[in-house]
Amino acid sequence: MSVRPPRISPTTTRRPGTKPASSSSSSSPATTSTTAATATLAVDGIDGVDGVDDVQARGRRAATTTSAQLTTTTAAQRLGSACVVGGGPTGLAQAALLLKRAKDVGLTHLTVVEKREEATRPVGLFFRQATLDALSWLDAESYATLAKSSGLVGPDGKPQGFVGIRLGPGGEVVSETRRTPEHASPPRFVKTALDPAVPMAEVADAMFQAPTTVVVTMRELEDVLWASLPRLAAASGVTLDIRRGAEAEITPSTSPGGAGAAPTDLVDVVIHDMHTVQRSGRQRRERTGKTQTLKGQGLVIVTEGAGARVRSGLQDPQGAPAVTSTATAPSQRFVVAALEGKKHAGAVNIVNASSWTNPKTGVAHNVRVSQGVHAENGLRWTTVSVPDEVEFDASDVAAHKRAVDDYFTQHARVVGDPTLKRDFGPGVANISGAIVDHAVVGSNLVLAGDVVGTSHFKAAGGAATGITTHVASVSRFLDAVAQGQTRAVALAQLDRDLRTSTLAWALHGLPEFTGDPWQLRERYLPQTLLAPLLPPSLLERYWPASGGAPSDEASPWTAWFKGASPPPSSLTPPEVSALLGGLTPLARAKSSTSALSLTSAQQASSQPQTVSSSLWSSAPPPA
Repeated sequence: MSVRPPRISPTTTRRPGTKPASSSSSSSPATTSTTAATATLAVDGIDGVDGVDDVQARGRRAATTTSAQLTTTTAAQRLGSACVVGGGPTGLAQAALLLKRAKDVGLTHLTVVEKREEATRPVGLFFRQATLDALSWLDAESYATLAKSSGLVGPDGKPQGFVGIRLGPGGEVVSETRRTPEHASPPRFVKTALDPAVPMAEVADAMFQAPTTVVVTMRELEDVLWASLPRLAAASGVTLDIRRGAEAEITPSTSPGGAGAAPTDLVDVVIHDMHTVQRSGRQRRERTGKTQTLKGQGLVIVTEGAGARVRSGLQDPQGAPAVTSTATAPSQRFVVAALEGKKHAGAVNIVNASSWTNPKTGVAHNVRVSQGVHAENGLRWTTVSVPDEVEFDASDVAAHKRAVDDYFTQHARVVGDPTLKRDFGPGVANISGAIVDHAVVGSNLVLAGDVVGTSHFKAAGGAATGITTHVASVSRFLDAVAQGQTRAVALAQLDRDLRTSTLAWALHGLPEFTGDPWQLRERYLPQTLLAPLLPPSLLERYWPASGGAPSDEASPWTAWFKGASPPPSSLTPPEVSALLGGLTPLARAKSSTSALSLTSAQQASSQPQTVSSSLWSSAPPPA
């Protein structure tokens, strides 16, 4: 079915109706519903976090706005009903935000739609301090649960550190990054991200410069956030409908607009019931034919993945795609797997390089191997890059699976034992970079997370961006609406905040892709793309007026252009043994011996030790 919501118009000021969601249905699909008789959460920007309220008030028309004034917004400023499409980390964080801000934006009904019936993905997520700040701000109880399950805090309740290490060609540790998570109040990231006076691009850029703090699995994060929604809804007096195992479709709204006119700049949500069927010996999820239509939604937030069916189905009145995207990086393949391992005192990220020689040309190509170790359960999320020339046997499914497994086993040896029991994979994944031309469609449809744009997972991920800057962007929008700002103006700023924060991910992710730095920057992130979106200070960091390489040492591109090597390691042999407990005996022996000699050399000389830059640059090692 063609969906034709038009693009946002600068003159659009019409607001959706404020009644609870009305629906037309050919059935009565099962839902999870939570309703509270009274609102028990007193929201003053964000509850219980001193100091952030003042930040949210900065730049508003009336800096002295009180909670009472916020909760008596006019009908034209109240959301009424809202719907979040997608139950991954970004969607659940957006739902938590709406429930948290329910009272000051007049939210009475929230629907969350997710195709998967349960959290199934063991994908490893590498979070920075900003993500922890955002989660603790959204819901302190969920954060405490996640901190315990992920090993962010130890049995004694104290924060456990994170160590990121790079291994040399002989298995020696050549560098490490240490980080202990903070538990500040108010969270440092949130205090800046909610300030409308700070460009969101600068907020995101600063966030991406910080090192990783913890490794969690997507499965445990989703479980924690799903469990929080009914509690948050009950506390805020919002009726919550959870539709797991259903599929959403966006359609032009048929709700009456002003003077009975059709509100052609609004959308409705059609929810399709799904069931599992057997097709050609395989299980598939298909629509049952039963539907429910949500009308009069004050806000619809789509958070499905980059290839979301919802986004691809959107069309403008002329039948053209309503949302198009621009590539910000080349496509690159990886073989990924989740391996069972041993528990560690703190999370670990191991990075090393292997090589693959093309049997036809004899040319060797660099292969990047990374492994994130979960502190609590030892799960090892492992990725191995795949050069373009690699061809896996595609004669049949079994042959392809063997070829992928053999490739993974061969190259994953550099970071540990690749024969550990598989929790997931190995399988082939394609990553690329892209950003949408706009993240707001019409007057009530907003995109967030991967659906706005993607880049390299080594720089961040859709979940990290969606939970942090995209949540902050929507929160800023809710503030603007509550303050009576023209909806079209608030939506235009929301669109800019969402896209510029995703663009920051693209800026930090491009150096992780294989290729010539100058050509990649010119092709994928030219000045013509960056200039309209970035503040002048950031534009100068990444594209100096001279057109040359960035000279700012803080720029992530500096080392990229210079081909700089990572700093030396100060790890002692006992620390190496503790961190690399899952490595094969041979690799572990090499690591301990090499680390000892490296440490001794450092003590004897003030000159930093380096490793061949071919391990970390795009240039392949000598044949």
